[in-house]
Amino acid sequence: MEKHYIKRIIDGGPPEWVHSLFTRYGRGEYTGPSCEIKIKAAAGFKSTYDYAHAFGHALCFGGGTFKAKGCLYSKLDFRRQLEDVGIGFTDNSSPKKGYFVADIDGEDIDAGVLKSMYEAVPWATALLSMSGDAGRIKSKKKPPKPGKEKALDFVSGSIKDEASISAMNELVLFEPVDYNMARIVNTYVIESLDIPDGMDAAKARIEAKRRGKLIREVELDGSLNKSTYDLLV
Repeated sequence: MEKHYIKRIIDGGPPEWVHSLFTRYGRGEYTGPSCEIKIKAAAGFKSTYDYAHAFGHALCFGGGTFKAKGCLYSKLDFRRQLEDVGIGFTDNSSPKKGYFVADIDGEDIDAGVLKSMYEAVPWATALLSMSGDAGRIKSKKKPPKPGKEKALDFVSGSIKDEASISAMNELVLFEPVDYNMARIVNTYVIESLDIPDGMDAAKARIEAKRRGKLIREVELDGSLNKSTYDLLV
């Protein structure tokens, strides 16, 4: 299973594609991926846009087929990977402007194909609304603009399948754990930018490495655990 990029940062030495997710950030403090999960008859969840990939990925572990509509976007190209796994899409990318967009609108898409898609393009943000036997996920259609406060209800849904719930815990909580209610907040504190010598300002914003701290708060049934990790992306 492809790890969420927050887990990659915690483990140290994240792959180069993680850098593309941080080029919007300058010095300062920013809310990263955040979510709330409630376990009843199903696992109900709501989250910021940057957990959309994790919850959608988890849903696919339940098998069956899905109706899926929405888009994938990234600053890195992912179109060949979508073709390789057999996902049909409308290409609305603009490589000259530095972004890639694939619109997806399909019925009866096999869960295994969708799961392969999520694992093949971990650097893309998948803003997909999907429904199937394992559960459902609803996402807004466009990512928030940089600097805007992140909405905790950008993504919402419920997961009924046990395999999908287990995958959700691994992708979001990073471990199997019993709980009734979970709240997770990841915060980036960007302290400095490592800019290569002789680079103009426009290119430096893209190429500079962000250095600082990742503060992770995990609350399970009212018990809060707060951890701090080095951040270099």
